[in-house]
Amino acid sequence: MKCTKLFSLLTAAAITLLPLAALAAQPIDLGAAKSLLRQRTVTLPPVVFLPDASLASCTSYVSLLNKANQDFKACMNPDTPTAGSPVAKFNAYTNMQLAQYCGNKTMQQCVDQVNLEQNTFCNQLVMPTRTQAEKAKQDCTQARVECTTAKSKLEGLKKSKVEFEARKKQLEADLAKANADLATNTNAINAASAEVNKQCAGAPVLPAGPTGAIKR
Repeated sequence: MKCTKLFSLLTAAAITLLPLAALAAQPIDLGAAKSLLRQRTVTLPPVVFLPDASLASCTSYVSLLNKANQDFKACMNPDTPTAGSPVAKFNAYTNMQLAQYCGNKTMQQCVDQVNLEQNTFCNQLVMPTRTQAEKAKQDCTQARVECTTAKSKLEGLKKSKVEFEARKKQLEADLAKANADLATNTNAINAASAEVNKQCAGAPVLPAGPTGAIKR
């Protein structure tokens, strides 16, 4: 009697749980699900890793970011998803597997879920490229600093050259004037010497007095 009663309780419980199990495994139209996935993917805001505009001339940095964008876009394409990604698995599901994956979600909710999972997967996929791009950005930033420093040094040297040239020009002018003054002074000395020789040739030398005055 006890066994019969226990069997009845187990049977009742199984009957009660049966609708839930059946709901979880309820077949879903796979074609409609894939079509909706494409539609939802198209309407999703595009994810773009924008480069720093001030480093637009840094080709290595920009190229790596462009590659990350291309790889991310290709990964998110529901028609050519990356192998092993959530969407690739989604596309490979049978109707029954898709029903188990979606559970009690609506088809739209299920598609949004796989898109979210794919977004996370694709972000991780391109992360190494983005890390390389960040390294290139740091290198370019450092190079720009070094370039700015080098240019500043060059401008300082050019300014100093202009100042040195102006100083040289002034010194050359001062030297020319000094040479002219020296030549004039030399000519004056020569003329004075000639005058002395002319006026003093054969003249007696008069002794100086006690006070230094010449006696006459």
